[in-house]
Amino acid sequence: IDPAFSPDGQMVAFIRYADDTAELFVVPAAGGEPRQITFDNRRMDTVVWTPDGRELIFASNRAGSYNLWRIPPNGGTPVRVDGIGLDAHEPSIARSGGRLAYSQQSIDTNIWRIPAHAAAGDPALRVKLVASTRRDENPRLSPDGQKIVFESNRSGSRELWICDSEGSNQAQLTYFGGPITGNARWSPDGRQLAFDSRPEGHAQIYLVSANGGPTHRLITEPHDSLAPSWSHDGRWIYFGSNRSGAWQIWKMPAEGGAPVQVTTNGGYEAVEAVDGQSIFYNKNGFMTLGLFQLPLVGGAETRILDLPQLDSFGDWIVTAAGIYYLHRSDTLAKPATPVAIKFFDFGTRQSKVIAPLEHDPGSNPGLNISPDGRSLIYSIDDYRNFDIMLVENFR
Repeated sequence: IDPAFSPDGQMVAFIRYADDTAELFVVPAAGGEPRQITFDNRRMDTVVWTPDGRELIFASNRAGSYNLWRIPPNGGTPVRVDGIGLDAHEPSIARSGGRLAYSQQSIDTNIWRIPAHAAAGDPALRVKLVASTRRDENPRLSPDGQKIVFESNRSGSRELWICDSEGSNQAQLTYFGGPITGNARWSPDGRQLAFDSRPEGHAQIYLVSANGGPTHRLITEPHDSLAPSWSHDGRWIYFGSNRSGAWQIWKMPAEGGAPVQVTTNGGYEAVEAVDGQSIFYNKNGFMTLGLFQLPLVGGAETRILDLPQLDSFGDWIVTAAGIYYLHRSDTLAKPATPVAIKFFDFGTRQSKVIAPLEHDPGSNPGLNISPDGRSLIYSIDDYRNFDIMLVENFR
């Protein structure tokens, strides 16, 4: 994506994505074999040439937060562009005059609690649990309801953090220092967390003690495996993976071992039903419709909801009585009015609004219900600001 001609028109730089990571390539405009010049296993956006054609400027989270970096088209070690603030994206360079423009994004995502019943639309019942000036998202309550694990970039890179159920005693749990890390799920006994991270590019499944300490990698194959969740007996970990060439749901023993394929018609993010007899899952691809149920011992998949997949994790949570989910858009990608948390009742096969939201919560809201079924927690972008910044005398 983002092709950019060199000033003399002889070369084209572009970004090549592989799921959640991207690298920078250059190729002759006349054709030929592309040459990779970054090897960071991180995300990036927008590449531009300097007017003299001697360097490429690109935005990347290679050091944690997004910033602007420069690199010669022949490759080498990227160097951070001086004088640029955090969360810098989309650089553009004037052909003359020594000016660089870029966008600076400020997003403050916080974690809230509401009652899990229809009166939750009352703003007075909303309680902010976890807040900073950065992104705190995708929360998960522990099985006893006493702890919350969540993702935060407050340290400069997205890591796992943990706190008490009221938001106190916040502490960092992982220290990968750059790669996207998240989608944590508690083991049924509350002692461990399964999660995914990408230190070598591909998403892989890890375990970490709820008390902190070293992480343990469960999967080492050159495929993407993400969004783990535990079986209710704690013996298995379900996850989405493209190891077969297409995204499917797989499971593996929690202590490690050979993965076993569960779905054959696609799958991405899955959880086991409360009775342990089936799984619920969605499928990969932006606006791919459907939340499905599949018996674990024989039987065909059934579409339960026409819920679009929006490149986001934690948009729904399954209970014994039904499914709480975020209603963000219709099946044609038109934004919902209003955006709301809804509940699909297994008995009536109908949905009702639990709580309207002021706006779309953003990616990875981590909709989650307390063990006693009385409250829901989720993350939402409380503040978003995008500025165009200008650098004079850029060299």
